[in-house]
Amino acid sequence: MRIGFLGLGTMGAPMALNLLRAGHRLVVWNRSAERAGPLCAAGAILAASPRAAALGQELVITMLSDEHALAAVLAGDDGLLAGLAADALLVEMSTIGRSAALATASAVAARGARFIDAPVSGTRGPAQEGDLLILAGGAAEDIEHARPALAALGTVHHVGALGQGAAMKLCLNALGAQMLNAIAGVLGLAGRMGLSPAAVLDLVQAGRFASPMYAHKRARLLGEDAGDAPDFTIRLWDKDQRLVLEEAARLGYPMPMVEAVRAALARALEAGLGEEDIGAVQEIYK
Repeated sequence: MRIGFLGLGTMGAPMALNLLRAGHRLVVWNRSAERAGPLCAAGAILAASPRAAALGQELVITMLSDEHALAAVLAGDDGLLAGLAADALLVEMSTIGRSAALATASAVAARGARFIDAPVSGTRGPAQEGDLLILAGGAAEDIEHARPALAALGTVHHVGALGQGAAMKLCLNALGAQMLNAIAGVLGLAGRMGLSPAAVLDLVQAGRFASPMYAHKRARLLGEDAGDAPDFTIRLWDKDQRLVLEEAARLGYPMPMVEAVRAALARALEAGLGEEDIGAVQEIYK
C-alpha cells in the first residue's frame, strides 16, 4: 500500500519500520526531521510537510503525542488535511481521547475522505515486535481496507463505531495506570516495613494478584534498569490520565482512583521524572 506516516517518536518509528519491512511504500514526516534518518536508510521517503506526506497516499497514519499535536499537523495550507485525497483513509493511532477523535472524523469527512480511530495498547517493545493491540473504531469496510497495513503492527480489534477505539483506549489506560501505581505504592510500603520489595513482587506474581505488567516492569520497579531507554514516559502517561478524567467529566462520572493516580504523577513530574519510564513512578513512593 501507499502509506503516509506522521510521527516518529518512541512508538511511531518502530511502527513505521515494520510497515517498510512488510513491503509497503512509505512517505514519512516528523517535526524533527533527523528522526527520519534510519527509516530513510531503510527505504522510506522523507516529506517536507504533513501535506506532502499525505499527497497521493491511499492510507495516512498519524502517531503523535497528543490531541494538540494532531490539531497542529492537520491544519493549515501545509497541513495533513490539505494533502488528503477524497478517496484516502486516515488512520489515527495516537492517544487523543474520544472527543478529539470524533472532531477529527468530522474534519476528515468534510474533505470527502474516510477516517478510523485506532489507538494502540502497548509500549516500545510491542511496537518493535509488531505485537500491538490495535483498538479500531469506524466502519467495518474502512477497517478492512486498512488491515493489510495494520497487520504489520499488531492485532486489530474492531470495537465499534467512530470514537469507540479512543473510548476503549481510555478504559485500558485508566486500568493500567491504577495497577502500576498500586504495585509501586505497595513496594514502597514494603520497604518501609523492612521487607524486600523483590520478595514482595515475587509473591505477588506467585498468586492470584499476578500480572504480566508487573513481570514486564520488574526491573523498572526495582530500580535495576539504569540507562535503559523508556518504554513510555511519565509525561505521556500523565497526558493519558488527563484524557480519561476529561472524558469522565463530560459524562458526569467521578473517577477518584484516577484522580489519585494523576496526583501521584504530578509529584513525579515535579520531581523531574517526566521523561523517565513509567516504572520510575516507584521513586516517589520510596
